[in-house]
Amino acid sequence: MAALVSFALPLGLKEYSEQADLREIQAFVAAPEPEKSGASAIAEYNKLIAEAGIATRDPWSEPAESLTKTDLALLALVRELSDSPHLTAALLIPAIDLKIPVYYGTSEAVLSRGSGVVEGTFVPTGAVGEHSLIAAHRGTYYHRTFHDLGEVQMGDQFVLINAEKMLSYEVVLIRVVPPYELNAIQINEDLNLVTLVTCDPIPTYINRLLVTGKLISSKPLPPGSTLEDLLASGG
Repeated sequence: MAALVSFALPLGLKEYSEQADLREIQAFVAAPEPEKSGASAIAEYNKLIAEAGIATRDPWSEPAESLTKTDLALLALVRELSDSPHLTAALLIPAIDLKIPVYYGTSEAVLSRGSGVVEGTFVPTGAVGEHSLIAAHRGTYYHRTFHDLGEVQMGDQFVLINAEKMLSYEVVLIRVVPPYELNAIQINEDLNLVTLVTCDPIPTYINRLLVTGKLISSKPLPPGSTLEDLLASGG
């Protein structure tokens, strides 16, 4: 009996957390507030990243401030965005039935409850030339997060919904790399790219699984949208 309880408890907690995430995403979609999502700070932050180039790092082994210690303006924006409790976006991956909130940053406080935009990379807005990294654990005690990301295949699609747009991506590259190779990720000036990153393989987690999508559709987010309507529209 104790074994059954110990097995069922994490499943119940994950289901409860997924329902809480879904409610948060539904509320975000129905009443997006660009100001609360840090729209002005994001615009300035992305401008600085565009000027300096993205500076990727492994979220699990390198401190975020190591990227920005020489740029006080960028560091101030990183701290401002990291302090926000509001969603930056919602990430939907139909192939693995995942709906997960996206915050800014990769602190343990963020990754313990969802996914986060890796500091030093663009906050995704759909603009050409952006390359954003979104990181999440390969599952936690309370959240499924990117546990099933390894099941995503080439050609699958995922969706990012921010405070203004619904952005649809097609997976064009899947690879596994050592953590130190994350700093080799580059901008493509002709594309908008998002790379989802998590630890791999289970259970050693010594490498990083990277799933990269290119933007194939961008639509404005109508006021009063529902998540169901957006999904039915097909992105």
